Amino acid sequence: MKYYIIIILLILNSILAQHLPMCVMQGDTYGEWKSVDEILKSPLSLREYERHFFGGGPGEAIEFTNVWIPKDCSMHRFTNASIHLAVEWYRKKLNYTDDRPLHFMIMGDSATRGIVCGLTRIISGSEILGPCINRVCGNGAGINPASVSSYGQYIDLDFSSHFRLTFVYIQSFYTRHFDWLLEFAITVMKPHLYLFNTGAWDFDSIARAHPEPAAEYCDSNETEAVSQMRASDFVNNTMTWLGLEAKKNGVRIVYRNNHYNNRFGVHCADDRLEEMLKDSPWEVLDNRRISKGCYFHQDWDG
Repeated sequence: MKYYIIIILLILNSILAQHLPMCVMQGDTYGEWKSVDEILKSPLSLREYERHFFGGGPGEAIEFTNVWIPKDCSMHRFTNASIHLAVEWYRKKLNYTDDRPLHFMIMGDSATRGIVCGLTRIISGSEILGPCINRVCGNGAGINPASVSSYGQYIDLDFSSHFRLTFVYIQSFYTRHFDWLLEFAITVMKPHLYLFNTGAWDFDSIARAHPEPAAEYCDSNETEAVSQMRASDFVNNTMTWLGLEAKKNGVRIVYRNNHYNNRFGVHCADDRLEEMLKDSPWEVLDNRRISKGCYFHQDWDG
């Protein structure tokens, strides 16, 4: 009997050792958060977890309290080394023979800044240890993070001679000609990737007047008006024209939708806007699914 059990365990181990199919584009945004303690309870649960990663496994993810596990597929969890290898591979794909860098440009408020700082931590060395000291993220002693006071400033972070990340703090389409910043980025600077997010500042006055948790969907005349403003003819015309310009200039353009939070409704903020972007060159990076149940009310820090 024990031999049958051993054979069954060997078969299970063989099956679990295989990676799941690679996630399709944005397929890794479907999944669940799981406790690391739960994963580490047994070798089989750990092996099942590892099936969701390829190219070096989960890396430092297992050092966190909870980890995101994509549904029915496997993803690559980037490290400092694999990011720099990817940069060099992409430069070769673009047939670069000079020293021009691969250039990513990201615009947003403090929520997007947090994502940028997470990236800089990995690119600088370690997902856990960083370092993460630069003009975007600050250093806690003299250098403040990019915020309202640095609105519209292009802050370049060079991680090698071949990779540049530029962050610009913005607030809203209706704040100090954001459309000009957007136009300059796409038609003049022409980065390989342009990504931006707005939302929090559009709902800021409502959130301050109503501190109770906001509903996911528009639930008042105030929030409905903001939702419509975010997908107005002005925004639509600007995004449509710049979508065509980006396509002409070889710029990949992405709108990062909003994560769940208690200050404003994610669907109220983005449903109309995302509908407007359908069938256009704009991609939508989904932050919504991965953030559900993970964000709590915090004072807006700008």
